[in-house]
Amino acid sequence: MWMGFVFVALGLLPWACSQSPLEAPRILFVIHSQVDPQHEQWARDSRSQLLQDLQPYGRGRVLLTHEDLPTHGAWTYFALLPTLVMDYGPQIDWVVFLAENTRVQVPALLELLSEHDPRQEVFLGHALKDRQHVVIHHYDQPDLEYPHASAGLALSMRLVRNLALNMDRSQRDGTKFPTTFSIDAPYELAKFIYRQAESWDQNAEPPESLKPTHSGLRLIHDARFCLDEAEPELSCATFTVPTVCPVDEERLGSTWHQTLFAVKTCEKYHEDRLPIIQSTWAEAALNLILVSEKADPDFGTITIPGAMNTEKGHCNKTLAIIDYFRTRAESEGWQWLVIADDDTILSVDKMIRLLMCYSPDRLVGLGQRYGFRIATGQHGYDYPTGGSGMILSRAMVNKMAERQSHCRCPSPEHPDDMLLGACFTNMGVSMIHARGLHQGRPEDYHEKVLQTDDPISFHKFWQTDPVKTYNRWFEEADAVLKDRKFNLVHPHQDL
Repeated sequence: MWMGFVFVALGLLPWACSQSPLEAPRILFVIHSQVDPQHEQWARDSRSQLLQDLQPYGRGRVLLTHEDLPTHGAWTYFALLPTLVMDYGPQIDWVVFLAENTRVQVPALLELLSEHDPRQEVFLGHALKDRQHVVIHHYDQPDLEYPHASAGLALSMRLVRNLALNMDRSQRDGTKFPTTFSIDAPYELAKFIYRQAESWDQNAEPPESLKPTHSGLRLIHDARFCLDEAEPELSCATFTVPTVCPVDEERLGSTWHQTLFAVKTCEKYHEDRLPIIQSTWAEAALNLILVSEKADPDFGTITIPGAMNTEKGHCNKTLAIIDYFRTRAESEGWQWLVIADDDTILSVDKMIRLLMCYSPDRLVGLGQRYGFRIATGQHGYDYPTGGSGMILSRAMVNKMAERQSHCRCPSPEHPDDMLLGACFTNMGVSMIHARGLHQGRPEDYHEKVLQTDDPISFHKFWQTDPVKTYNRWFEEADAVLKDRKFNLVHPHQDL
């Protein structure tokens, strides 16, 4: 219904004249933010700096998605497009999407945008391309170029308008739109843009002003969308800054003591997978349980009530682990629960430092965010992908116990991560996305993404060497905690 109105409105919107290179284009900056005090602060810091830098030019608006565009599924880009067209279309030439940790060099960005005509369909960013077919991109074509989200990306309003129209057409004919699972938003946006010209209904031509300016539209790579501020030779228009929380060594130690790591496993994988975990990151975990359908002293596994084994989904096992944590948290002093698969490789130190950004007294559900039927902005929910690690605060665990009717497994084989996402949504809680958590292997991510999204975890031992992965990405970080744990277990050992 809404897109029918957009279609009418689009035909009435005047196109802006091209700006002189000496004038600031009419830009709308959209910062992807999250509903959480720490993430809100990072986003507000970026907005404050940008507004200050824009003052000499007298133009530009900066919106935070969680405050100014509180749209269901905003992180997918798609869900924002209709609102951007209806509320801002006549007033702007460009939409520039930024991450919460993206900074802008305004003069360089104005120069960059002045080189392109906003009356055309224009798609700008720092282009990435897969080396092989990867699961996070639906095993699609590896030659498809997509933007690095943290470096920022710019779309002409002409392109935004046509995308909004094509979204409606694609939803109605059921093709070429990611209506089921949203995984990597910039990739899925690029894929839709590339294919948009194919989705026009030749029997119902839109007004001339709304037709694509050319078919086969591609991302225009511009290295001035930088990944690092230390690239002055490029006259960076954008760059990223670290999002880290102050680390107090005393609090680091207390958070380490207050965190329970729980691994879901089964007898089938005891021999193959558990020795890898036990020889790598488990050596740095102070509180660890390996939950299986069989208690095996050779591998240290335990059984807990309700943790039945299933071939897939593992919903009951995860809820049993959560209940195990809840009933023992007070006596054990636990504040955080980290649930991992038996083929998850991670850094305990980096995980603890991540947790220090949040309060266990708040309703925190943390993970790598995927979306189920979220891209239209009307339905669905976000969920923390299980293999990358699912993290719950003690307050969240207690809240789930109070709202059991919203957090029950439809069946033992129901996907546990999706159950958590639906549970959070039904409780009115937004899950928090952590960029360092990864559902895939290192090989599944572009090296530039790993450069800006400091890895905390990876998933899958298939066609990769998890020990080498640990040694490369996590061993150095965990070394101090391993020493501390050794000294706790062997307090009189002469080192």
